[in-house]
Amino acid sequence: MCGIFGIFKRDSKVFKFDSSHLYKSLLHRGPDGQGYLYYNKGRNIKLVNELLDFNSSEVFLAHFRLSILDLSDSGRQPMPCNDKRFYITFNGEIYNYIEIREELKVLGYEFQSNSDTEVLLNAYKEWGKDCLLKLNGMFAFCIFDSQERKLLLARDYFGIKPLFFYFDKDSFVFASEIKAILSVLESKPSINHQVVQTYLQYGKVENTKNTFFNNIYKIDPSSYLEIEMDKYNENSVQFIKYWNLEIKPEIKISRKDAEEELRSIFVENIKLHLRSDVPVGSCLSGGIDSSAIVSVMRYLEPKLEIHTFSFVPNNEKLSEAKWIDIVNKKVKAIPHLISPDQNDLIIDFDKIIIAQDEPFASSSIFAQYQIMKLAKENNIKVLLDGQGSDEIFAGYPYYSVAKVANFVRNGNLISACRLKNRLSLLPSREISWAQVCSWLLPNYFHNNLIPSIKKLMNKNILSKNWFKEEWFLERNNEKLVYPFEQRNRISKNLFREELALTVKTLNVPELLRYEDRNSMAFSVESRVPFLTKNLVEYGLSLPAEYLLDENGTTKSIFRSALNGIVPSEILERKDKIGFQAPEEIWIKSLKNWVLEILNSETANNIPFLNINIIRQYADNFIENRIHFDSAIWRVLVFIRWSELYSIQYEKN
Repeated sequence: MCGIFGIFKRDSKVFKFDSSHLYKSLLHRGPDGQGYLYYNKGRNIKLVNELLDFNSSEVFLAHFRLSILDLSDSGRQPMPCNDKRFYITFNGEIYNYIEIREELKVLGYEFQSNSDTEVLLNAYKEWGKDCLLKLNGMFAFCIFDSQERKLLLARDYFGIKPLFFYFDKDSFVFASEIKAILSVLESKPSINHQVVQTYLQYGKVENTKNTFFNNIYKIDPSSYLEIEMDKYNENSVQFIKYWNLEIKPEIKISRKDAEEELRSIFVENIKLHLRSDVPVGSCLSGGIDSSAIVSVMRYLEPKLEIHTFSFVPNNEKLSEAKWIDIVNKKVKAIPHLISPDQNDLIIDFDKIIIAQDEPFASSSIFAQYQIMKLAKENNIKVLLDGQGSDEIFAGYPYYSVAKVANFVRNGNLISACRLKNRLSLLPSREISWAQVCSWLLPNYFHNNLIPSIKKLMNKNILSKNWFKEEWFLERNNEKLVYPFEQRNRISKNLFREELALTVKTLNVPELLRYEDRNSMAFSVESRVPFLTKNLVEYGLSLPAEYLLDENGTTKSIFRSALNGIVPSEILERKDKIGFQAPEEIWIKSLKNWVLEILNSETANNIPFLNINIIRQYADNFIENRIHFDSAIWRVLVFIRWSELYSIQYEKN
């Protein structure tokens, strides 16, 4: 895990060079060493450890190293291949690098290091872009071909590792974080109105390639981008998909065989994710996913010193201390618990925004931030985490609505009624026919009719005129994309398509963004063993009843597959909490802090916020005169982000 940065430019283009700003923008991602490549056409390539002015270079590559595999200097980057044709700057881990290295050795390759970077570089040298489908890992990298004068940038299957870019007619800039790109631009880009409106109105981020800044984009997951330096123009910046997560017909397999295969895949995934030359710990919420990770770590390594890290709020309804304790005792882990309060939120609020670079939609990110800080304090450099499991194995309650709706869509009303009735017997799982019907309505109704009905019903308290939609309508060149518009509501495969959609677009990209920035803020590498190509493809190919069974049990087959490894008390849990901060309670107790933000000069200068309405809502909520609306959190984050990043807004 590292930080990468690069520039390709024509002579006429000049970037702002401030070595301290660029250096500081990525140092947290790679404090163990830095390396730089400078290239000019017709000149020798220079590899040095000193950050120099790159404006005289046609290609500049930078690498900030967090040493995880092969801690020696032989793992330094940017790394050349043996014949000095290809150079790589790479962020991530290739978990099956040992197997690929052996394959390459048979083909005659020799290796100078024990790093996965050298394996990746030689894999590209041998197989070209086809090597991407051989990789089991998380990655974002750039390979410079000095002979063909090309740059290849690629990102892993699910976008676990970030890769941003900025381009114009004379240059292309890429980086692991937006702040690094901002550090070299002469002027800060304007805000992307569509992204801002989607965030404020729907609470969604990461559902497009766009960022909150115009002209700064994300390379899509499972995509690569190739730049031919001698033919470069703005139209040549195009993504190419090297893999797609597709909904395939359900495989025909017995429950027992499916359990055995799933268990085998998951155990092997954990085994590969434990490959490291530094200590590996794990997040532990007490839920099924993190408990499974920790339990399999012990299953594979009976003598391994396992450190677990848990967020335990001072709120009995949200605390999972009981379940965390069960797992820690079972595997004889060394537990690390943290119980921050609202005062810690005030202390860390701006730091989290700066770590993320863009606004975020939920306070649960604060809990994760505290976990990563705790790992850093205890000198644990690698953590495993359970992101992706809920989306693969139908762990969230709304998948139950999709399943009932799927029965209705296919005319199986008896099964729909039976599942709905059984869900009503489970804690916090009861669903209504209105929810089911809503799922079946065409997207037009969700984008136009339903928001109006909610306003009339006062369903979303703050949603009544709290931001000026007409301001965005006047400035958006394109119609606002409803985040859930990708749902094919006339499909007869609603349930499994919803799982795939939340993996690809609606859920996982957002969670991975939070995970990466929070962990790297403390120079901690976070690994997500559920999000591998083989596990996701297998999980989404299983019969629907294996995922969410007839009794409404979520993750049904995953629970039974891990029977005998994970404590039975965990596998039999019916509730779901996760790392949650008690944001309603905290906002009420932080009245002065909330009102200070809402009364700030920045808040008053944001032209599309009806700040008086928002202040009135906040006051009514804090004084218990009105219910909580999560939009207030988004507003607070957005105002502070605007100030911290010195965002300038057009006046009315």
